[in-house]
Amino acid sequence: MATENKLHGLADIRLHIVEEYANIIVLIKESIPDNESVYIHFLDGCISKLNQERERLMRLRRMRKSIMEFWKDKPKSEWTTNSDIDLYYRFDIDPESEAIREIESLFQRFDMPITTIDLDSHLSDFEITPTP
Repeated sequence: MATENKLHGLADIRLHIVEEYANIIVLIKESIPDNESVYIHFLDGCISKLNQERERLMRLRRMRKSIMEFWKDKPKSEWTTNSDIDLYYRFDIDPESEAIREIESLFQRFDMPITTIDLDSHLSDFEITPTP
């Protein structure tokens, strides 16, 4: 039960991250005139970060699904004894999809472009790449 709660907590954290970016975007749009370069810089940074997060979550979801596919035909007795099993499979929790949906909803709400990007492995989770 503790593991299941941790996985639900992970889903909540991912949703809170998206919510905080929504708050930042609202703050930018409401307090900075849209013709100022700082407005464009911060908004582009948020869009870039949300695109990165969306791509990262999509990769995690694909990886989780391939692990689930591998384990689906294995006896359930192996699930609890093998440390390599994906715990999401046992608890049927999908925290990536809900966060991806929220990001895409945010893009639609603010009429922002969704782009497919190639994540650089050296980027920090909190680094916003500067706009040219």
